[in-house]
Amino acid sequence: MRREASIPKMSADAGDKEWAKRLRRMYLAGERLRPAQIAMASAALGETWSDGRCMPRVSEEA
Repeated sequence: MRREASIPKMSADAGDKEWAKRLRRMYLAGERLRPAQIAMASAALGETWSDGRCMPRVSEEA
C-alpha cells in the first residue's frame, strides 16, 4: 500500500523552485502525489507530467 506524499513547504521566494524539483523527483520515483501538487509543480517548471514521465511543455505558438 502506497501513501500519498505530504505537501512540501514552498518557499516565499518566487524564484526558488526547489519544492517543485523535489516533487518531480518524488513523481518520477513513483510516489503518489495529489493532482494539485502535480499541476502546480509541473506548471512552475514549465513541464507536462503524464504517465510517470516529465516532458517540457510545447508552446502553442510554435
